[in-house]
Amino acid sequence: LQLHSKLSAALGHGPWHAAMQAPLPGLGPLADRTLALQRLQELQARAQQLQAQLFQHRTTSLRKASITFAERAAQAAQNEAHPPTLQRLYDLWIVCAEDAYASCVHGEEYCRVQATLVNTMNAMKAEQRSQVEQFAMLLDLPTRAETNALIQRVSALEAELERAKRQQSAPRPRRRATQSTKVRK
Repeated sequence: LQLHSKLSAALGHGPWHAAMQAPLPGLGPLADRTLALQRLQELQARAQQLQAQLFQHRTTSLRKASITFAERAAQAAQNEAHPPTLQRLYDLWIVCAEDAYASCVHGEEYCRVQATLVNTMNAMKAEQRSQVEQFAMLLDLPTRAETNALIQRVSALEAELERAKRQQSAPRPRRRATQSTKVRK
């Protein structure tokens, strides 16, 4: 968010800006990848927007804490013969900040924005994982799914080997010689 705002401020909003914001057409053999990149870009933009909203909620909370602190500190200074100590002012600030923060984060709007941000970040992570899988296949590298399948297969083989070792090392009961198993002379 900071980098984007710094670049925008440095370069201005010239014709390149509109071109960078315009969606890319999904044509040709790379249409699916182009659309996947657009989805990822949209998710990133949405996440930045939600983070800015959370920042605004926290800023409002801090502003409320500051106003409440100033009012209570002034009231304490008027009611006491001596000015409040630094420790009392610190404790008062902590109480004001905690109250303001609690009222902010327990609000319905903050919770909604926070939940939407978490869902957006999870969707972005899934989209990124999907794209990495696609690029890995293009580069003929093992994908996560293939690696997981190999790990499961190795685990199954190790478990089978361990069972076979236990069966082999277990003492076998002796068989009694029966008529059919007696050695003939």
